[in-house]
Amino acid sequence: MLLVISLLVVTGVIFLVRKHKATLDFLQKLGFDFTNTSEEMLETMRLGLYYRFNNADDTGENPFDFEGFVAGILEDLHGGQAIVTKRSHDFGVDIEHNRPDGFYVGQVKCYNKPVGYEPIAIIHSQMVKQKAQGGVVVTTSSFTDGAKQYATGLGIELIDGKALVSYWLKAHSAKWNLVRTYQVEPAE
Repeated sequence: MLLVISLLVVTGVIFLVRKHKATLDFLQKLGFDFTNTSEEMLETMRLGLYYRFNNADDTGENPFDFEGFVAGILEDLHGGQAIVTKRSHDFGVDIEHNRPDGFYVGQVKCYNKPVGYEPIAIIHSQMVKQKAQGGVVVTTSSFTDGAKQYATGLGIELIDGKALVSYWLKAHSAKWNLVRTYQVEPAE
């Protein structure tokens, strides 16, 4: 009985690996490179993220779900553990990130209009108050020139929508390469 169960498990694993490998190989044959995406594609995907997480009627994902999405990307990007803070009375901090190089605070904005300096000022204030090593402000849109200028020298990383999509694709590409590089030998 144990032998039958073991054979079923091994067969299932082989099937899944081959299925994912076939999908990845198909996409690569079409010329889709997950790490080298055109500006037009990044813009399309950026808008897709905005619409995915900006669901006002509560029938799907919302800006609070976006916080968890970003926390996962920050973990892939910088390591450590990123947690989403409670929804209210968080004083402008949406994510607390314990990274190998220290403690960071972050704020995320699911916007389609450019983000101004205000979230950066709030994160800088919280960096000082919480003695954080640094901060991050992430948006599905872009940052105004004033926001970029304000952030200069404060130790706050600004991640706009296109950069977020790039980081997301790189994280997935790395995970898919693990599947792709695992070769299954045919049973004899």
